[in-house]
Amino acid sequence: MGGILGLPFQSSYCSSKFALEGLSESMRMELQRFGVNVVLIDPGDFNTNITQNRLYLDSCMTDSPYRAEFDKAMSIMRRSENRGPSPEIIARLVGRIMSKSSPRVRYHPGPMSQRIIPLLKKWLPARVSEKLIMMNYGL
Repeated sequence: MGGILGLPFQSSYCSSKFALEGLSESMRMELQRFGVNVVLIDPGDFNTNITQNRLYLDSCMTDSPYRAEFDKAMSIMRRSENRGPSPEIIARLVGRIMSKSSPRVRYHPGPMSQRIIPLLKKWLPARVSEKLIMMNYGL
C-alpha cells in the first residue's frame, strides 16, 4: 500500500515505493516494443522479516511530541504484518506472471481490506480518505 498511499510515519518508505511505481509504469511503456513486460505487484502486508528487521532512528526513540502516535501506529503496522499471509503467495504469483505473454500492469495479491483502501483514495474526497487511513492507524 505504501506505493499508492501515503502512510503515517512511513514517509521515507512510501516515497521510495511511489518512485518505483512511476519508474515501473514509465519503463513498461518504453520497453513494450522490445517484448519486455514490466509488471507491478502491490502486495500489502505479508508475514515477512520486515517487522523484525525494521530500523529506527535514535530520534524516534526520544521524547518526541510524536512518540505516542508513532508507537500506536507502529503497533498496528506490526500486528498487520505479523498477521499477513505467507509470502509464498507472491512467489506463486510471480511464477504465473512469468508464464503469461501479456501480463496485467498491476497485481494486488494482498488481503482484501488492503485492496479496497486504494480504491477509497481514488473515489473519496482526499480529506475523507486521509481520515480513514489515519483511523486505521489509531490516529
